[in-house]
Amino acid sequence: MTRKIRGQEYYSVEELVDILSVGRQSIQGYLRSGRLKGIKLGAIWNVSRIELDRFLNPRYQENVKSLEKEVQ
Repeated sequence: MTRKIRGQEYYSVEELVDILSVGRQSIQGYLRSGRLKGIKLGAIWNVSRIELDRFLNPRYQENVKSLEKEVQ
């Protein structure tokens, strides 16, 4: 169930597992690396709808891949 914090929708890691069809560890890795931005309230990560849309944007994914190549 999405939460509303200051008028914005936020998703938990469990909800993102269903939405993105990836494992919990993958999502937590994205959050730890900063690839997916979220806020941690207590022990629970929360990702805003705006951040999820940015993460799913193909142009964002291309930028992340090009940055990863530059770092290597």
